[in-house]
Amino acid sequence: MSDNRFQGGNVSFPSLTILDVNVRPPVVSVGMALHTVATRASFSLQVNYTSGPEMKSISWEKGTSYYFHLYVSVNITAHSRFTGGTLDSPSLEINDAKPEDSGYYRCRVTNNDGTTTTPVFTVLVQKQLANINMVDTTYSPLSGDNVTIYVTITDSESNSTITWERQGENEASFNVINTQTNVKYGGGTLLSPSLTIYNITGTDVGYYRCKVTNIDGTTTSSLIYIGLKSDSSCDKLSCGGLRECVLMNNKPTCSLSTWKAAAVVVAGTVGAAASVAAGVAAFKLLSNKVGHNDLLALIDCYKIRVIKLLDP
Repeated sequence: MSDNRFQGGNVSFPSLTILDVNVRPPVVSVGMALHTVATRASFSLQVNYTSGPEMKSISWEKGTSYYFHLYVSVNITAHSRFTGGTLDSPSLEINDAKPEDSGYYRCRVTNNDGTTTTPVFTVLVQKQLANINMVDTTYSPLSGDNVTIYVTITDSESNSTITWERQGENEASFNVINTQTNVKYGGGTLLSPSLTIYNITGTDVGYYRCKVTNIDGTTTSSLIYIGLKSDSSCDKLSCGGLRECVLMNNKPTCSLSTWKAAAVVVAGTVGAAASVAAGVAAFKLLSNKVGHNDLLALIDCYKIRVIKLLDP
């Protein structure tokens, strides 16, 4: 034979050897190899190729190990969340990512001259739990006050759920608060997550926590403690003025002017020079008569202030 690329093919060497065979498997290029994404995100494993000989096929494989050949074929048509992986669109698109999509991917591109395998793509899909941010973890209202436990929530979905739980100081476990039907509470929804407790009493003292659950799991807030501020801490010599508002049934029933008017009545009853004991006894009697039973709990703290108001 005259062509130098061929050897043999004669009587002495009947076998034919072809030298300098021009084999051209596909040439591939890839995009970013590491993808760390949150659940429900969409991302693409980018692959492009060039090929002289006619293309035959493109396939994607997934493995659980980077180093070992434990790869299985990805059936793209069987996954409604997967697209691509064709001759016209070789990149693999994954939508609405789920934790089970984590793993190692590679693409195999084949033409008439052979197959080229891409470098490995590493995919890590991370769960995205809701975040609960709190303004404070301790509240010390006075008895009868309203208190709001302020929280903000991020990374929650429209189908997330929120619950508030309470554990009394002498209780062994947390119990769910029904914020929808119990008029004692307000808020506690996804649109208004902060919890308001109306007309605080001793039975409301204890620990509170907020839970938000989405498709990825549940986030639990830090514990919030609510304790009553004791009236006994009041300076009996300088209470800073009589309480502007004593709450009864969540409504103001005693203003400063009411205290003064009551004191005038008491003064007319016991006299300007009344002793502390006599003044307090008379004021308690008046409180009972006008239905201001809540005032009785404040008498000990404010007795000196009351007697001062009795002075002419």
